[in-house]
This record gives sequence, C-alpha cells and structure tokens, in this order.
Amino acid sequence: VDFSGLDAAYCVDASLVMLSGSHAPGGSFTGTGITDNGNGTATFDAAAAGVGGPYTISYSYTDGFGCSSSISETTL
Repeated sequence: VDFSGLDAAYCVDASLVMLSGSHAPGGSFTGTGITDNGNGTATFDAAAAGVGGPYTISYSYTDGFGCSSSISETTL
C-alpha cells in the first residue's frame, strides 16, 4: 500500500491537504490532524495537528481475503 499528498512539513496556518490511498475507495487513515473520509481519502489539517510534531500519518488497507498492509509517513 501507499498514499500520496503529504509533504515533509507544514506551517500551522497551511490549507487543508487531501490525502489519497493507493486502494481508494478503500482503506483508512489515522494520525494527528487527520479526518478520515471513509473512502480511501483523508484530510490533513495542520492547525488541528498544532505546533510540535513530528506527526505520523498511517494508511491501512485490508482486502477481501483478510490480508492487510499499512504504511506510515512523518510530517512536521
């Protein structure tokens, strides 16, 4: 699995960022500042994450046979 859309760092006042999983419309996102949209996409809100970091954002997917995989990326 993989996902796209996350940069290495954000200012706290950055615009919302759309993330997309490689198995959309499936899988789910978790992490600080993440709103999972339930369809293999998510929104990252730097303001909700706050100042500090680093923050780990994860995407996981389970197929119809019960096999699962996940990936995590870090942002500041």
